[in-house]
Amino acid sequence: MFNNIRIFIDTYIYKLMKKFSLEKALAGEQVVNGKGELVTNIAYFPNANNEKIAGVLKGQISTWFECGNYLNPIRSVATDESLFMDDSLIKNYKWVNIYKPEGCHIISTGRIFDTKEKATEQAMNGCIATVKIEVPE
Repeated sequence: MFNNIRIFIDTYIYKLMKKFSLEKALAGEQVVNGKGELVTNIAYFPNANNEKIAGVLKGQISTWFECGNYLNPIRSVATDESLFMDDSLIKNYKWVNIYKPEGCHIISTGRIFDTKEKATEQAMNGCIATVKIEVPE
């Protein structure tokens, strides 16, 4: 059950993220993966058979399909490794941990974190997801 909730929340979060644009990426706009990690040095290889996009993620060269997907160009489902345009410079994003206590509705503790890493570090037992939210400036 918790895995289904996590998949639903993750899918919803990816829909909120700014869709990958090869044209904008090649023009120099910042690109991130589904975890919010910066992907740099985006290059396009139009004659490649499968993964036509390459970039540097955490010091390593990674490849993606032309649409920005990491695993499957046909599936429209994004993953943590899929590419997105980085809109964090425009909006004020924070992270919260989500819990589902037995017999209760889904809740948050109300604690808001600046990074996903910090939220994950501070998560208590029973955390079912760490979710990116937009907060007013």
